[in-house]
Amino acid sequence: MIRFACRCGNEIEVEIEMAGQMLQCAKCGLLVDVPSLDDLPNLREDGTYTFHEDDVTVRPPGVAGPRRVVPPTIYD
Repeated sequence: MIRFACRCGNEIEVEIEMAGQMLQCAKCGLLVDVPSLDDLPNLREDGTYTFHEDDVTVRPPGVAGPRRVVPPTIYD
């Protein structure tokens, strides 16, 4: 069984086969993602995830991020 909390505080318990799927909270009606077994150690009691600074990717200086490229003239 996978036990986790919705953001409203409702305790949810589902079968392991539901891992990675979505379901609707019976209390608030919010769609929630059922955490995978790998995500359970990072799940807080309030239903949010904990991230560690080691997990954050930092771009080196001078490397541009993604940008949108639009041609100077657009024809339909």
